[in-house]
Amino acid sequence: MLTAPNPNDTSRPLFTTKQILQFYLDFGPSIFNLTAASGWNNSIPHAKFDGKFLYEIARKLLQETRLHETLTNVVIPTFDTYELQPVIFSSFKLKTVPSLDAKLSDICLGTSAAPSQLPPYEFRNGDHHFNLVDGALTANSPALLAVSEVIQQLNEKNSDFVPIKANEPIKIVLLSVGTGSSPETRRIPAILAKYFSFNDWVPILAIGLGISAGKVNDYHLESVFPSDSSSSDNYYLRIEEYNLDTSIAADNTTKENMEKLVKAGDDLLKQSVKVMDVTSFLPYEKPSEGTNAEALERLAEILYNERKLRLKRKSMEKQGRPFIEAVTSAFQMT
Repeated sequence: MLTAPNPNDTSRPLFTTKQILQFYLDFGPSIFNLTAASGWNNSIPHAKFDGKFLYEIARKLLQETRLHETLTNVVIPTFDTYELQPVIFSSFKLKTVPSLDAKLSDICLGTSAAPSQLPPYEFRNGDHHFNLVDGALTANSPALLAVSEVIQQLNEKNSDFVPIKANEPIKIVLLSVGTGSSPETRRIPAILAKYFSFNDWVPILAIGLGISAGKVNDYHLESVFPSDSSSSDNYYLRIEEYNLDTSIAADNTTKENMEKLVKAGDDLLKQSVKVMDVTSFLPYEKPSEGTNAEALERLAEILYNERKLRLKRKSMEKQGRPFIEAVTSAFQMT
């Protein structure tokens, strides 16, 4: 919604952030229809929600818009259940893998098809056949995936990622927004687990693999974004509620639950910035960063200034004048 172009002004996004919030308040109850799902349980051989309304609204809003038309570069992970392989819909890969230039509606429906919640999503793009489920099966935390894409572009000498000055260090700025988590309270001593059957292990493995995948991502990101930011030019901001009220369910679209979610988001902005200790894998506050709201404002300013520089670069290049020469001459005049 933020990267799809608005048909009335293709330089602007389809939705503003406030409109996205209102979209979920208005249509969440239809996407996650609790009445239709009232008789569902884990033993029933189909998804809890049929996805029909989601398909309808996604196609209506995004229409024929394709991946190459997004306002900025995007990287969207999915998993193909037929090929048993990840499928990464990346703006950077379209020249070499044209089949990835699918309709945004199809990509969104594929990456949102959470197993057991929404049905797997099947579609064709030209001669290519996709059978997709939730991207979390590929990348539990898309942050690491985004950084990998940037590093690949740096290695390929993409001009959009080249510093203005030759001796200027490369700086990666990353914003990662989580969906909230609650502390895991179950403790399983080895003396008890040694008597578990396969069926006993299945739910524990599902939870454990999901949690550990996220923690390992934090471990990898520490090498690019050290907690001691003074030792790196890179900047990483993680916005996450680590103590989410356990009564708030992801698919509960009652008015009361939706209001709780909105309040949780508002309260999160007022909290101090937290970073992950990759030894204990526990978050801790970083007072020097201020609140999440303050950190977001600083990050927005960084991105705004970067965008102005990129637009300036493209403008100068169109005029046949090297961007670096134009920038340095402006400084010399002052």
